[in-house]
Amino acid sequence: MSLDLLAIISPKPGKTDRVVELLSQVSEYVKANEPGTLKYEIMRVNKDKATGKEEVVMIEKYVSFLVCWLMRLLFDLDYSWVVI
Repeated sequence: MSLDLLAIISPKPGKTDRVVELLSQVSEYVKANEPGTLKYEIMRVNKDKATGKEEVVMIEKYVSFLVCWLMRLLFDLDYSWVVI
């Protein structure tokens, strides 16, 4: 069974472009180097048109929960926040 993760990031005003730029670089790296990752997408979403605040949404999909944890071990990532 695959594992889907969703992260919603609320950058400070004026920082959304930089956050998207950096996460896009991470996305390219993941797609090229992590074969157990089926999807790693970054999307920019308008949260409040009146204030101009934006959110960045990350969608990740892994072959399995096990693969996600193996990536954690191999790349020393902290997925302790993942809830099953």
